[in-house]
Amino acid sequence: MSKKILVVALAALLLLTVAFTASAAVQVTTAEVRGSVVDAGATPTLEASWNAQSFAGFYYDIKYNRSTESLVFTEPLSTYSTSRSIDKTQLEYRTGKAYIDFKAYEKEGIGVTSATDINYPLVGWMAEKWIAVKNNSNKIAKLAFEMDKEDKKTLTSGETWSLGSGYELTINAVDARATPRQAWFTLKKDGAIVDEGIGQAPAGSTTADKQKAVYYKTKTILGESDALLFTVYVDSIFSGATSDMVQFKYAWLIDESSAKEIKSADRFGVFEVRTANRDEIRLSNENTVSLSKNSETTLMGEIKFKVADNDTLRFYPKVDYVIGVGPFGNETPTVTGMGTPGPTANVTTNVTGVPTIPVPTGEVTAVETRPPAATPTATPGEPGFEAIFAITGLLAVAYIVLRQRK
Repeated sequence: MSKKILVVALAALLLLTVAFTASAAVQVTTAEVRGSVVDAGATPTLEASWNAQSFAGFYYDIKYNRSTESLVFTEPLSTYSTSRSIDKTQLEYRTGKAYIDFKAYEKEGIGVTSATDINYPLVGWMAEKWIAVKNNSNKIAKLAFEMDKEDKKTLTSGETWSLGSGYELTINAVDARATPRQAWFTLKKDGAIVDEGIGQAPAGSTTADKQKAVYYKTKTILGESDALLFTVYVDSIFSGATSDMVQFKYAWLIDESSAKEIKSADRFGVFEVRTANRDEIRLSNENTVSLSKNSETTLMGEIKFKVADNDTLRFYPKVDYVIGVGPFGNETPTVTGMGTPGPTANVTTNVTGVPTIPVPTGEVTAVETRPPAATPTATPGEPGFEAIFAITGLLAVAYIVLRQRK
């Protein structure tokens, strides 16, 4: 009977250990990224508007000073002070495309599909970063991966490079003795072959030699033929200690499965699309938008208005991000939009991946900590960890007793 009791106790202690460990798994923090405050009492004649300079939630490229999104009121703030509501078509969201140089052009002075293909069109859409498919602002896809211009990735035959969004690049063979030196690789998406290619290292230091080292893959996406899907630069191929190796730079990849076309009359939150073409997208509110006191009103996606608890109409636009931090507080945070899963970590060395939602920068950031539901988070030095160590000791004692009774 004693042996049975000890077995039951052992199982119970094991379950407690798992429970304590799970409760210490993740701390969740919500970061509110807000735009500039508008005050109808102070500036009643103002027709309020925000762009990337006044609302950090909108995408902004600081190097090129480029952005695409804006949020605009068509009537002065005094119009809304009494009614506390925005009538149909009085609030507009506008976006389009801006061109960003490929890293291969920045660093090597070369293009992608040709020597003149030196940049790509970016679209800020609902406070996220998208790519315009074949230069069409209303046909967009997520940028799944982009290496920084100083990053590099070295692989040998048989190795696989996880690029994100289900894409992988597998090295089939590397030949450092051929002229030019070559690498044969396969690009896959969720295990299915997208393309097989042979890339060559530059035979010299001229721009023409470097241009030949660019590999790219185009596809028909959303009806647009020869749309760029993936590109990478074969920087060098050399003999390692045991096998030949290839070094890649400037990889760039979009996620074809995320591609979507935005059309006139499409609805997104309170907005309806009024114009959607190659150059721009314009939406205005189809529904009345509330500005009632002490409220948060979702406009579309994660873009919201937060209104003060005040008789004077005062509010600002905002986007919430979730930042997940591990139990020891020293892991790299995962930043996502509210309600969306965090990106899968790219564990390749010396590579900076592109997150599902970019980490914003801007004027004002408010941070609020949200503990995990129901169970406290334990960190080193807190009672939860001592409990785990104590339970582990009890498990060891129980195991020894059972051994002695056999």
